[in-house]
Amino acid sequence: MTGVDRTGTSQFTGTQHAPGAVRPCMGHAMNTIPDGNAEQKFQELLTKLVTLPQWTEKQQLELEMARDISVQMLQIAEVMRDGTADLETCLILLKYAKVLEFVMSSLAARREIKPQTLRVIFKLAGLTVDEAYPG
Repeated sequence: MTGVDRTGTSQFTGTQHAPGAVRPCMGHAMNTIPDGNAEQKFQELLTKLVTLPQWTEKQQLELEMARDISVQMLQIAEVMRDGTADLETCLILLKYAKVLEFVMSSLAARREIKPQTLRVIFKLAGLTVDEAYPG
């Protein structure tokens, strides 16, 4: 039993197959012989994914400043939860979120953040830059 009637229509899916077309069959075995090149590429990818990145001191400071921003955001959110969610507080939270997003996405993408750029962004958001940060 092939699962396809005389008209070429699959009895299981109802799809029409062209006459003489190769039809899927459960009787064919998959090629289970591993491709050495594919295996090597997979191992390289796996190694790259599980290897912890080597953070520079500057990047560690950026990560620490991002953590400090998230703590400040949490404190603001707790104040807002207690009933003082005015527009100004929401805008402050939004500014902090944008700065946090910039720092974290740059670190995740392994993009270099210029110290002057980070200082300007922090200043515009009303945040302080760690004294140990270069620039």
